[in-house]
Amino acid sequence: MPDKGWKPEMILWDLDGTLAYWSSLRVIGHLALAYIRRLALDVSVFAAIVATARAYCRMLGNPGPTCNDRFFNRLMAASLSKSEEEMAAATREMLATPEVEQAVGWFFRPIPEARELIRKLVAKREFRHAVATSPVMPSNFNRQRLAMGGFRPSWFVHVTGSELYSSQKGDPRFFRELLSHVNLPPEKCLMVGNDLGKDVVSKAAGIPMFLLRTKFTRVRESPFGLRPDWEGGYCDLGRLLGLE
Repeated sequence: MPDKGWKPEMILWDLDGTLAYWSSLRVIGHLALAYIRRLALDVSVFAAIVATARAYCRMLGNPGPTCNDRFFNRLMAASLSKSEEEMAAATREMLATPEVEQAVGWFFRPIPEARELIRKLVAKREFRHAVATSPVMPSNFNRQRLAMGGFRPSWFVHVTGSELYSSQKGDPRFFRELLSHVNLPPEKCLMVGNDLGKDVVSKAAGIPMFLLRTKFTRVRESPFGLRPDWEGGYCDLGRLLGLE
């Protein structure tokens, strides 16, 4: 644990369950359906479903160093006899459809306490902020979600995305990649999240961690025997950061 009185230069915010949440997992079905519909313009629905499921599962275990987007598109291209650029274009076109924007609007909900806390911290201008969500989707999609939830994307100097990372959040590599993007040593950062199985892995990269204890907390076995440095609600986090 850092010394008493320690404060970070940058706060690394988890997104889902920390800043906002999905009100229903039906959103996954909407996104998957939009992607399959786009692919079905060129291939059979069955081929699209099988290729997507296989590529997605393999992307979650991407060994690197290729970024997640390119790794996924390469697998899809090989399965469907398409080029990587064709597969990348299919994803861009899918994300630009009204169906996707509508689904996000239906199911994406900000956590008011989180939004208010970040507003206060941004106004204080003492810290920089980044969003550290698992990079399974492009950063622009994550920025879109933030904006729809009332979080100004300009508040965050960095937002993780699948085009930038070659790992996932439960892997210490993710946090090392994150530190490289924000260009700070681990002791200058604070990871804030709700997932004891993923966010606490930041400590394997040397990043201090605050576990939010709310109704969205995911309590499961902590990997590598790691424990958070602090635990509590949004008010407790605010006090740690000097708001009260």
